[in-house]
Amino acid sequence: TRVEKVELSEEETADLNEKLCLLTGGDRTEITFYYKGHYLTIEGDVVKMVPQMHYLTIGQTKIPFDDIRSIKIL
Repeated sequence: TRVEKVELSEEETADLNEKLCLLTGGDRTEITFYYKGHYLTIEGDVVKMVPQMHYLTIGQTKIPFDDIRSIKIL
């Protein structure tokens, strides 16, 4: 079943931005993100952080910052 993308509160957005600033290549993370009407959670190492293009890559998965719901640094 498809779900609507959740709008983050200002507090959630600030928390997410803080975690994004801490991430670097090689960090082990668990990220929940919106993709084609669903929320997916993946765990893996950050392969690439591209802040100027607003995305990161975990394994083969490219995740736009705007689609991230939560980040847990493991």
